[in-house]
Parts: sequence; structure tokens; C-alpha cells
Amino acid sequence: MTKQIILPKIHEVKAELCKRRLFYFLKEFWSVIINNPYEDNFNIEYFCDEIQLVIDKYVFERPPHIQAGKWYPTILDDIKKNLVGNMPPGTTKSTILSRAVPAWVWCIDDSKSIMSNTISASNASGFAKDSLDIIKSDKYRLYFPTVRVRRDVSAKTYYESENGGIRYSVTTNSKSKTGKHVDLITDDDAMDYSTAQSPAEAAECIEGFKALQSRKKDKRKTPYILFMQRLSTKDTAGHALKVLKDDVRHLCLPAEDIYQNINPPELRAYYIDGLLDPKRLSRKVLADQRAGLLDDNKPISDVAYNIQYNQIAQSVDGLLYPELNFVDALPPRRGDEIRLSFTDVADTGADYFATPFFEINAGKMYWFDSIYTQEGSSVTSPLLKRKIQEHGSIINKMETNNQGSVYVTLLQNMGVHVEGYYSSGNKDHRITSFAQFMSKVYIVRANPVTQPQHNQAVKHLQAYPKIGKAEDGHDDIEDAVTEFIRYMYVNYKYLFEIS
Repeated sequence: MTKQIILPKIHEVKAELCKRRLFYFLKEFWSVIINNPYEDNFNIEYFCDEIQLVIDKYVFERPPHIQAGKWYPTILDDIKKNLVGNMPPGTTKSTILSRAVPAWVWCIDDSKSIMSNTISASNASGFAKDSLDIIKSDKYRLYFPTVRVRRDVSAKTYYESENGGIRYSVTTNSKSKTGKHVDLITDDDAMDYSTAQSPAEAAECIEGFKALQSRKKDKRKTPYILFMQRLSTKDTAGHALKVLKDDVRHLCLPAEDIYQNINPPELRAYYIDGLLDPKRLSRKVLADQRAGLLDDNKPISDVAYNIQYNQIAQSVDGLLYPELNFVDALPPRRGDEIRLSFTDVADTGADYFATPFFEINAGKMYWFDSIYTQEGSSVTSPLLKRKIQEHGSIINKMETNNQGSVYVTLLQNMGVHVEGYYSSGNKDHRITSFAQFMSKVYIVRANPVTQPQHNQAVKHLQAYPKIGKAEDGHDDIEDAVTEFIRYMYVNYKYLFEIS
């Protein structure tokens, strides 16, 4: 007798695919809450994947759903339980994070509790309603018949499943978060542009972030996922990155590839003609946004545009080095190039040991590598020796102020050709005076895997303010780069006359 094979029904197959991939779930239930047809762009699947990696590991404790290296080589390495993403409006972030994610989590395990936060009360209510519409839809009930919402606990911003799961929708500055502990916290636009411009209101938003962190059911496991535009150097995203330190993964996808701030940098390969989304955020759409044609009758400032669309935490107008030139690689070596290094020695344990490496080639100056670390002399001395030897740097200058003279002697005793120099006068004035010539130096883009210190050094210089100190209080790499420019200006002034 032939054994009958019972095949799963199509909706059962789709239900299983939904559980396996948030991205599939999003597309499957798109029409339930969105009137316009789904229009694909790489960032949508990418956001879904990064979010799911966190939730799979820390909420469901199951293996990654994608293969290693799908978006970038290290995507499955050391998945953090906190995720901060900066992206412009119009990138589907709210539909993914605040609408789809809560319903998707329940289709896998409706005993899980979720807290969804945003700055806007109307958005908090609307997002919760949309998630509930998904859960109550005929398709969802067909796919996941065991997930039911309690009739007696089903409000706009608060509802429960019959299996004990809860969805809270709260706002940044509300007190309704008190006493609630959850398995997952999502934060969607924890601050807006106008709030970020008010120090008092921004401070209240930071307090709201702190309150959210106290709502984790298990501080070792409960994820916190924040998606928002980068609004200032002291916005919620900046504060989260600062306090979460090594326990957070940071994503940054600006609308335009202009300021070298895409993170992870490998995602540049997915931009088309320098645009994140050439359809929904085309150059015309971006120009219309800038002119105020889509939202109001007056143009938004370049500052506001770059903050909201290009994720520049500080206005380029307020940066000391606004015109930096980047290249992908050094030019071919002809045999007559010169390599140099300039080292700013850490004055205290909190300072950075900063050594940028430069090459003069065919009448142009290139900054191609860096040492940038807070490690002590037992690490930095052999590292500097190795780098000088590897790069064949023949001119190596080291500041002798404070502890610098000790380093010079130490390196010379190690057989390293290095000379000391003494920096006199006001450091801030020196850095400011020579900053105008930085546009003559070509910066070789760092390999994020093999050159993490060069990457960090360049990013610090990019964000250095025209007035005042950097947010972290350091100026070590800026001082070392300044000494290179000053040296070149004195000895090879003709290089600065090249157009």
C-alpha cells in the first residue's frame, strides 16, 4: 500500500518563510498597511537583516538567518545587542521597525513583550494601530492562527496577546514607561530636528533614552534598536553611541555619498550614482526637499538638509576641514616619491598616540595610513617602528613637548630614524591657521578591516569643529596633521600652489 504524502498548504509554506525572514514578512504584509505597491531598494532588505540578526540572537536565541559576508565581510562577527541606525526620511525605517517588527516577533513567539518608542504621540498611536491591523488581518490569522489579541486588553497604544505578550507604544518624554519591563525595545525617531536644536528639549530626550534602558527585562539580553536621522552632535543617537560604547553596532546610510560617512563603508557599493535610493530619493526629490517644495513654501537651510538627509551631525559650515579630498588608492610609485610621518605623543593616558603617514608623489600630497590609539609605549613604540619600516618612511618627526623627548630617545635606541621637533605657541591657533591647506592633501580611504585606526583618525578630523573642541576633547590627530602641513609649507611651498 502506497503511503500518502501530505504536502503543506501554500499559506503554511508562506507562514514558515515569514518566521524565517523579517524581510519576507514585510513584503507579505505590506499591502495590509501601505496603499502604494512595494518598491524595492537595497536598504530595505539590509535594514531588515541587521534588525533580525539582533532579535534572532538575543530574543529568540537562534542562529543567524543569512550567510556570512552577505552585505559586508564582518556582518556575522560579534553581533551586538544594541543597534543604532542613522538614515534619511523616506527609507521605510518606520514601516520596518515600528509597524512590521512587533507583528513579526509575535508570529514567532507571542509571549514576548515589546516597547516601541518615538518622539511623536500621533506616530506612536499610528504605528501601534498599523501593527494591530496586521495582527488582526485575515491573512495573519490564516498564517498564524494561534496568535490572538485579548479582547479585554486591546487599546490603541497597549495590547496583549492571549499568550502573555504585550505591545507598549510610548513617547520619548512620557512617563508611561515606568514599571514595564520588556524583551525588546525599539526606538524610532527618538528626537526630531526642532527638538534637537533646543538644548533643554534635547536634554529631556536624553533622559527619555535613559528611562528606556531601565525597561530591559534582562540587561544582558534585551536588545535596544534605535533608528533616526542624525540631528546634532548631542542627539539621542550620539548619546547612545557614547554610552553603549563597545556594545552597539552603528549603521549610517546618508541619502548622498558625499561626506564619506557611510557605515559600514562596504555599502557604498550599493549606491547608484552616489545615491542611496535613486527612485524615492532621486536628485530631483532631494533638490525639491532642499527648496521646500514638498513640505512647505520655504527652503530648508543647508545645515538642516545635511543633518536630516546626509546624516552630518554637525554642519559642514561649522567644520574646520570642510573641503576634504578622498581617493581610493595611492598613485603608482615611480621611484622618486617621499614618505613621511609626524607623531603627536599622548600627553596623558587619556590622549591618543597619533601618527599620520604621508606620501609625496608626482607633486601631490597623500595621507594613506595612521596610528591612532590610546595604548601605552609598550605597544606604540614597536608599532611605530614596524609601520615606518613597512612604509619606507624616510622623514619621521615626533613632537618633543611633554613626554615626546622620551619617545624620541626610545625609538632612536630601537634603531628607528626619528627626529624630534618642539611645538611652540598656541596649539588651537596653529591648527586653525593651517587648516585651510588641508584641501591640498588627498586622503586615501581606509580599509575598515585592515586599517581601523586610519579610519578612526580620518573620521575624527572630518568632524573637528571650526569653533571650540571636538566632542571627545581630543586634538591629537589634528595636531599631527598640522605639523605635516606646516613642514611641507615651509620646505615645499610650491605644492600648495598647484590647482
